[in-house]
Amino acid sequence: GRASHVAAARAAGGRGGARPAARPQLHLAATLSRPRRLPAAQLPTSQGPGGQNVNKVSTAVELRFFAEKSPHLSESVKTRLKKISGSNWTSDGILIINVQKTRSQYRNRILAKNKLKELILEASQVAKKRLPTRPSYGIKEKRIIKKKGRGLIKTLRKRVNYDE
Repeated sequence: GRASHVAAARAAGGRGGARPAARPQLHLAATLSRPRRLPAAQLPTSQGPGGQNVNKVSTAVELRFFAEKSPHLSESVKTRLKKISGSNWTSDGILIINVQKTRSQYRNRILAKNKLKELILEASQVAKKRLPTRPSYGIKEKRIIKKKGRGLIKTLRKRVNYDE
């Protein structure tokens, strides 16, 4: 019956689609610590929807991660993180993440932490070196034959001169 089909689909890997490659897990609480005296998140008032509530409640989250001073990140990861974050990286080595997507401060905090996690994961992956390649002789020949064919088509489009 239906139950056996569902069980077979689950055993085959879910709903039948290809599964994405597993990403390394990153636990923020375990790996990223900050000194108590340094502020981690500021809560400015948010822009956008919210009616009168937008002026009263601070729903936006500005997360500050002291990446340059973090003992848990290697120098290469810090360099890539600086490159990825662009203008969100201050001259003091602080990564600033602003989130004001939702009306809830709690959800914005979660989104900010997830954004930080994604940035660190992206920075921790080393880009593969590109191996320089050359086109083969056969491919060069095919290209030249195609070019000659196109040239012939264009010469046949020209006006015919009957005087010659």
